[in-house]
Amino acid sequence: MRVAGPLLPEIVIAGITANGLAVMGSYMYGCCPSLFMRSMTPCDASCPLAATAVVLAACLLAAGCTGQAPGGNTAVPGAEPNGTAWNLLSYEQNGSMTDVLEGTTVTLIFGRNDTLSGSAGCNAYSAGYLIDGTGIAVGPAISTLMYCEKPGVMEQESAYLRLLGTATSFAIEGDDTLTLADQNGTAILVFERAVPPEPKPLVGTNWTLESFRTGDLAGPVIAGTTVTGSAGCNRYFGSYHVSGASLSIDRVVSTEMACTGPSGIMVQEHTYLNALADVMGYAIEGDRLVLLDERGVRVLTFDAAD
Repeated sequence: MRVAGPLLPEIVIAGITANGLAVMGSYMYGCCPSLFMRSMTPCDASCPLAATAVVLAACLLAAGCTGQAPGGNTAVPGAEPNGTAWNLLSYEQNGSMTDVLEGTTVTLIFGRNDTLSGSAGCNAYSAGYLIDGTGIAVGPAISTLMYCEKPGVMEQESAYLRLLGTATSFAIEGDDTLTLADQNGTAILVFERAVPPEPKPLVGTNWTLESFRTGDLAGPVIAGTTVTGSAGCNRYFGSYHVSGASLSIDRVVSTEMACTGPSGIMVQEHTYLNALADVMGYAIEGDRLVLLDERGVRVLTFDAAD
């Protein structure tokens, strides 16, 4: 539903929503879209994340990922990566381990909803994953499509994402080193534990859109567009319901002005507002908010505004 004309003054006042309408943001006006949530009366409805495990489970069985993980006797018994964050130290290249490029950071964050994410050095990425004993299966990754000019960064990123998808077992050694191995038991990715920043609260934080998904691809926000209280071109608002890691957003309405630039602004706005209706869950990774669809795939990624 879209509402033509200016916003009613009792609906949005200085960034605070009223009458039970609790999601508001601005989109496409200056630099990056944003989202603000305030507290609402708890609701009984929950929106559990749909399972994304069918294909990954088949991968685990096919790859035989339940054998002994790399690391031998130094592995921590029963240790699982769920809910942990790691920084890449080295990766396999031409039969030997290569250190990450100086000045680059490649991260791996295991969410508690069978979704992993992080930075591949240039682009943000996410993928589904499954753990079975010391076996691991990682689904196809989606990422933003930025290009970084520093020599070797894009090649390193490509190698990392490719290797991540071939991992079949893992070992956590001494609680501070994570090793992913391929089906031959050969180490392909080695990480050190990262201490992520304290997660920002979902409610009461202003979130600025970093990227959004269109089809199977995730792309950055159009340069020169923003959302900070108006949709950049249009203001929007709606209601939300939270239950555990489940989140749904509905009854989103907006004004119906038309903006002529920058190029693609109205397409981006339409895509963003439609994506809000697909949200079924969320994860907060430090100062980053990820909104997920029913398959656990990220559809919108926000950074906490300063």
